[in-house]
Amino acid sequence: MAGKDALPREQVEQALLGLPDWRYSDGGLVTVFKTPTAASALELIAAVGRAAEDQNHHPDLDWR
Repeated sequence: MAGKDALPREQVEQALLGLPDWRYSDGGLVTVFKTPTAASALELIAAVGRAAEDQNHHPDLDWR
């Protein structure tokens, strides 16, 4: 479900032209980051969490 600040789908598609590793799926943007170690994956997750807090945005993160 789109939030009140969500971009129109056309704007999202246009922005994705400059983000080759991202795609639009199930109403949201999706990408995959591969890290060499579990510790570096956790550092990445923590960095995303800090940025998300600063923006009052709370993305779904999936660590596998």
